[in-house]
Amino acid sequence: IWEELPELVGSRPYEEYHRAVAEQVTVSFEFYYPAINSWLEVRAYPSGNGLSVFFQDVTERKRAGAALERYHLLSEMARDIMLFMSPDGRIVEANRAAERAYGYAREDLLAMGIGDLRAPETAELLPEQLRQANAGGALFETRHRRRDGSTFPVEVSATGADLGGERLLLSVTRDLSERKRMEDELRRGEERYLSLLENANDIIYSHDLAGAFISINRAGVRVTGYTREEILGGLNIARIVHPDHLERAKRMTEQKLRDPSPTVYELDILSKDGRRLTLEVSTRVSSDNGRPPTVEGVARDITERKRAGEERERLRQEVIEAQQSLPAELSTPLIPLGEGVVVMPLVGAMNAERAAQMLEALLGGVASSGARVAIVDVTGVQAVDTHVADMLMRAAHSVRLLGAEVVITGIRAGVARVMVGLGMDLKDVATRRSLRDGIEFAEWVTGKRPARRG
Repeated sequence: IWEELPELVGSRPYEEYHRAVAEQVTVSFEFYYPAINSWLEVRAYPSGNGLSVFFQDVTERKRAGAALERYHLLSEMARDIMLFMSPDGRIVEANRAAERAYGYAREDLLAMGIGDLRAPETAELLPEQLRQANAGGALFETRHRRRDGSTFPVEVSATGADLGGERLLLSVTRDLSERKRMEDELRRGEERYLSLLENANDIIYSHDLAGAFISINRAGVRVTGYTREEILGGLNIARIVHPDHLERAKRMTEQKLRDPSPTVYELDILSKDGRRLTLEVSTRVSSDNGRPPTVEGVARDITERKRAGEERERLRQEVIEAQQSLPAELSTPLIPLGEGVVVMPLVGAMNAERAAQMLEALLGGVASSGARVAIVDVTGVQAVDTHVADMLMRAAHSVRLLGAEVVITGIRAGVARVMVGLGMDLKDVATRRSLRDGIEFAEWVTGKRPARRG
């Protein structure tokens, strides 16, 4: 035989055959024979003439065993729960994930039925689910119960199979606790978002490029006066935007198609009852996930704010006009302060017209009263600009030509910085910090107060 099969010399059969002859014992073993790509089970019996050898091809059995070993390894490493059950639900095998999930040892699980692992409220569904799994497979969600009595959500994929002449159900169960937790968080987040959107004071809306509304919140219903059903039932935005602003709305949409970044602008609309309202609108174009582009916007009703602003501006203009219409002697009063001294207190805003009035009143008062000192108090001047600067310099030079002195009082630090910045040269003009200091200076000039020593 060794001459016919020289490749077997030194192999497992070679050694076992020689041992059987030498020791006169029966030997049995398995070996893989590459020449025929098969596993063989060999039994050799010693006899008077040599050996009687019997061969059995066990290739399929070996392959099935290897497959079973791979499956066992896979099931032990799997994170999902894997159970083998009889068609009536009796557990015949369980992996480590099942032990971890349920809190039972493997031996305990093999003494249980799948009904023992189901939450009580799901028990009545179990017979039909087992029937479906055995008939052609089933996929469903349910709740399982741990050893401590707590329950958790699962997704079960189960199917029937004939294994080793026995009908079994293979169940792969996935714990959905984390997924359900994330779904709950997502749902709560969406609910919070929808609540925020619905209860916002600003209008939040969206429409397609043709102007048909897709969504709108409660504020949009309140401000426009249309019902949600009317708005979402086919109302076009062109029906709401005021005709004067339709072109602006179209232009802004075209601009956003070129540049999708948000834009803010004002837009007038018409409410259902015909009122013209002004909205401050911030919009953007969205085209996520390949969906048709939509315009998403947030709008704030600023009608009252604009009216209030316009009213403030109207009142401001009225005040300005009233100031301008005051007699010159009221807007630029010249007050005698004892013999030889006059005071002109300046209050409020100064413009070119009022500066000219002030200069005329000052020169006329000094000339008519024969005053030797004219005090110009700028404590109440709101701002010093070129009009005030020019007026002060002309007043100082003109009064000096009349034989009198000008004293500028009430110059604060901020006013002083502005004067310097405007290039005013006050080196020949007397200045004092306050009106009181200016009066003391005037009394010294007129001889009513002795000069300070030092």
